[in-house]
Amino acid sequence: KLSGKFSGNWTLGILDAVTDSERATTFTGGQKAAVPVEPQTNYLVARLNREFPGRGAVGMMVTDVERQLTTPALATLLPSRAQTLGGDGYYFFDGERVWGLSGRVSGSWVHGSSSASDRLQRAPARYFQRPDRARTRLNASATSMDGWSGSATLGKTSGGWTASTSLSGNSPGFDTNDLGFHTISDAWGSSTQFRWNQLTPDRF
Repeated sequence: KLSGKFSGNWTLGILDAVTDSERATTFTGGQKAAVPVEPQTNYLVARLNREFPGRGAVGMMVTDVERQLTTPALATLLPSRAQTLGGDGYYFFDGERVWGLSGRVSGSWVHGSSSASDRLQRAPARYFQRPDRARTRLNASATSMDGWSGSATLGKTSGGWTASTSLSGNSPGFDTNDLGFHTISDAWGSSTQFRWNQLTPDRF
């Protein structure tokens, strides 16, 4: 693990971890066996951020998962490699930090056997096998899957009344579950909201 802050308002964080392979003891027909249930895996997360005091910040993040799939059973279930690359930032248009713009964009790449890719395509986050899908369809011979995700928000963040409007979306093949949490793909949305806060106490 390496983390620190440098001159020019740069911040860096890197975490790399290796987990060993694991076996489970099974009994089938009276026969005892040690079955591989988890491969040796390398996990990497890296984050770089640059702050602009009083106005905003920009940053990027990289994750990488690499598995040593030594048995056909594990290669059928798990991707051999999963990577993500993303960037994010925010900016205030005024010195009082009232109006601001924020956003993020990221991409994912997952590689593995055709069986592992088939499981990802059929997962509840995607359901590529649905007969009503007009665009992205199930590809049983595919050995990789990629996608993107992004969002942007413009808003007034301080004062008695606040407001924001946002857009977000991700493509059908976006997936970060090897080193993250992702439940739905191929989703698009927008929202606008207004809020009033009574900041000065009165008799009500």
